[in-house]
Amino acid sequence: MFVCQVSTILSDKLILESILPISMSLASDPVPNVRFGAASALETLLSRVDKDTKENKIRPVLEALMEDKDADVRLYAVAALKNL
Repeated sequence: MFVCQVSTILSDKLILESILPISMSLASDPVPNVRFGAASALETLLSRVDKDTKENKIRPVLEALMEDKDADVRLYAVAALKNL
């Protein structure tokens, strides 16, 4: 995914102010592949954010994705939470 490729070159400020909110909003997209990608992107961003952001912003989104109707979305949400 694009986030995986660019996350290493973007500033922390850009990650927090732009990439993270966009990735979080995509977690509620009606298309399963988009939600799957959002879970993957959030997992990638874990290494770029502080503990508070992980626990208070990313964790709730991933926990919601664990209840998704799509099995692949659930799988990626669980995998991302293991890396939290």
